[in-house]
Amino acid sequence: MITDPIETVSKIDNTMATVLGAFTFVTATIGINIVANFVSPAFDFSNVAPKHISFRTGGFIAAVGPIFITPWNLFNSPEVILYTLDMLAAFIGPLFGILLVHFYFVRNMKIVAEDLYRDKPGGAYWYDASFGSSAAALLLPGRGMNMGDGWETRRRREPGNDWCVIELGAPGTVEKIEVDTAFFKGNYPDRCSVQAAHVTGGTDRSITTQSMFWQTLLPEQKLEMDAIHTFTEQVAKLGPITHVRFNIFPDGGVSRLRLWGKVEAK
Repeated sequence: MITDPIETVSKIDNTMATVLGAFTFVTATIGINIVANFVSPAFDFSNVAPKHISFRTGGFIAAVGPIFITPWNLFNSPEVILYTLDMLAAFIGPLFGILLVHFYFVRNMKIVAEDLYRDKPGGAYWYDASFGSSAAALLLPGRGMNMGDGWETRRRREPGNDWCVIELGAPGTVEKIEVDTAFFKGNYPDRCSVQAAHVTGGTDRSITTQSMFWQTLLPEQKLEMDAIHTFTEQVAKLGPITHVRFNIFPDGGVSRLRLWGKVEAK
């Protein structure tokens, strides 16, 4: 019984089939390596210092960096391969455990999986007041790669301002807020503010209505184009919160919103 796909192809007495099989293996190998060894580490490097390392720069580091450690020499030794797998297991195992605990115990398995892929009104994560992007883009990892990778609202011709409500991953106290307007130069908001509350119940509709009257976590702050704005001293001490309302005045585009603090002890 042959279990090796490459050996299977080599047994076929047909040049066209052999070439097609080789092309398939090469394409699959490149595709898998791009996803596993380029996209993921590019985001990882970007998250280390998002102000200085973009996704593109992180990708260059991931692509060029391995050349200097000459992996072809390291993997000539079976012991090195074994040590590498052991190290991966040592890091990935605990990380997977954290993800499981967060899903089953912190979130209580409350994720509407179908709505994560629904692009029509009525879904739990639907938001329709943006311009070609969703407010969920504010939570993506790393810095934005372009304006389309952020949250941009339509131009207002009426009084008021644009806003979105975000539920935190876990109740906690916010100590620092970061607003990133990366790539938004002529269409960034003039100002922003953040309101917050500790919500224990209610529907999405009722929470949205109540958010207008939440306490101020961050008073209105002036924003600049294509820049990371960090606020620490301006953040009010409200104690543990579960939701924030991010206000932009009057409209415009924001790439990322980051909240730092401490998770509430149970």
